[in-house]
Amino acid sequence: MVAMHHILVFVAVVIAQVHGEQQTPEYILPCSRSDPELNSCIRNSFNHLRTYVVNGLKDLDVPPLDPLNIKEMAMENNAGAVQVKALFTDILVKGGSNYTIKDVRADINKYRIDVSVTIPRVETRGKYEIIGRVLLLPVQSSGEFWTEFLNISAIGKLYGREVERDGEKYMNIDKIFLDFNMKNARFKVKDNINNGNVLVNISAIGKLYGREVERDGEKYMNIDKIFLDFNMKNARFKVKDNINNGNVLGEAINQFLNSNAHELVQEMRPAASQSIAKLAKQLINSAFNRIPLRVWLLD
Repeated sequence: MVAMHHILVFVAVVIAQVHGEQQTPEYILPCSRSDPELNSCIRNSFNHLRTYVVNGLKDLDVPPLDPLNIKEMAMENNAGAVQVKALFTDILVKGGSNYTIKDVRADINKYRIDVSVTIPRVETRGKYEIIGRVLLLPVQSSGEFWTEFLNISAIGKLYGREVERDGEKYMNIDKIFLDFNMKNARFKVKDNINNGNVLVNISAIGKLYGREVERDGEKYMNIDKIFLDFNMKNARFKVKDNINNGNVLGEAINQFLNSNAHELVQEMRPAASQSIAKLAKQLINSAFNRIPLRVWLLD
């Protein structure tokens, strides 16, 4: 799930790039408010940026997009079959620069921009910490993750306003709504926390039913029946499988993730979208606050 954030973060960065420097650098194609084809102009401007955003735009404080490094991203989902709190760190995203802006709908007077984008493939890797419940099972895990997302389509809706600073007018983004979908997803995790062989806090009740028996003049006790019940506060297991490189449990977890990838993605979409929108807003405003409106939006 974590991986998906990069997709929409990427959309946000792309939108941020459209605004150049005051001297109109080569990566900016300015648009006119009065252009009857304004939507097409903005779309072409976004796509024009592809060759420039790969290595980042230092003057806009925009990081390289391929690969894109994200220090930290948190997600929380409290509804449905997947109820977890997750923290992803040291995230590396590859493939985001292969985007195509399919459609733009802008209401410049209201500073509203809707963008739809497609990306053929995105790969992410990094570290994770997660706690919660998946289906009915409690989950607590930390380690490393890898994901692959194919045929991604995303929509970003930006709500902004005009602000004035030092005699210059800028666009500031107040809200972003993001949503996405994809044709296929693959996951792989390596758990570094649940690697012990322990059973803790076990309570058990045993009931023994016996009788006296005599043999060779000696009396003995013989147990005919035993009833046993137990409970435990916590359990951790480790198995070593010499056929599957000693990692049958890890493979089972990864098989579960990939067999249920679509369902897991759908469950986490709201939480992922909110987290990505928050990061996207920071990136976009970082760029918007450096470029006056007059540079990229002509009267």
